[in-house]
Amino acid sequence: MFGVQHDFRRFAGVGEEGFVPPTHTLQLGAFLIEERPWAYGKLEAGVRIERDTNKPEQGAELPNRNFTPVSASLGSIFNLAKDYHLKLYYSHAQRSPVPEELYSFGPHGATATFERGLNDARIETANNFEIGLDHHDQRLSWEGNVYYNSINNYLYLAENDQGLNADGSGTPNSDGIADRVDSDGSFNPDSEIRLVNYLQANTRFYGIEGQASYLLIQSPYTLSVRSFGDKVIGELNNGSKLPRVTPARFGLGLDGKYRHYSLSVDYTRVFKQDDIASLETETGGYNMLGFTAAYGFRLSEKALSDSEVYLRGRNLLDDDARRATSFIKDVAPLPGASVFLGFRLAI
Repeated sequence: MFGVQHDFRRFAGVGEEGFVPPTHTLQLGAFLIEERPWAYGKLEAGVRIERDTNKPEQGAELPNRNFTPVSASLGSIFNLAKDYHLKLYYSHAQRSPVPEELYSFGPHGATATFERGLNDARIETANNFEIGLDHHDQRLSWEGNVYYNSINNYLYLAENDQGLNADGSGTPNSDGIADRVDSDGSFNPDSEIRLVNYLQANTRFYGIEGQASYLLIQSPYTLSVRSFGDKVIGELNNGSKLPRVTPARFGLGLDGKYRHYSLSVDYTRVFKQDDIASLETETGGYNMLGFTAAYGFRLSEKALSDSEVYLRGRNLLDDDARRATSFIKDVAPLPGASVFLGFRLAI
């Protein structure tokens, strides 16, 4: 499969809280994907090249930035037996910085941060290795993967501890606490706005993930149980931890269906995140329990999919759940126990 892609984006953050200058971004890319059966399974390969240009509008006094990322991948699925498959993949992927990462300078109300972009940011380059094993039959299915991803010039947001204003002025004062500034960028320890920078560094991510399902009852109705889990570690190449890395998770689910009726119940345990970067706070573990009950029907014979009426419950244990990946986790937990009644129509 061969294809081309063309994107044009005119970004403009307007109003008092606009913190990224109006920017024109143009992207032109071409890609090729090949797939071929062979004696042991199936070979897959792909390549992509693109050209990205970013031009802040006149008056922004910021540099134009142009990038040419190139990506490629190679992998194979090996048929070990009738129901077992081994997957080996390698990918070399490059990503261009986006205008928000290049040109941000100002308060971001949604995250309670004052963001400073990196005007001279370079292309991110990731080399990813992944090994997976799966099994599928009529009742039991499972799969597991381990991966290692080395990323050069990884772009991320990090807090500061310099005691300076957002423009770099002031008297340095490091106190071990993340810097805070007013909406105009003036240093203020009592403010709720944290000063954060876009930084680049060589990093590595590695982890494991897996899932399994088993069909308990097949007729006259279906009932299956499933589980999943994952764990990722993200750190700089010098061993320092990256901020806002998702913690380990484990979950169980039960799915049932009878004619037009369906029910699923899900439990997820999100573990404590104490493997954190400097200036970051720990996040406690929490439990999430939810369900979805639905009735599906067709509005007409020509409808491509079912319409449905559903009842959905979330966080039924009313746990104090805070996402480790959120900037506002210390002040804004996830919603408490809640139940929704809704419908979806497909015509």
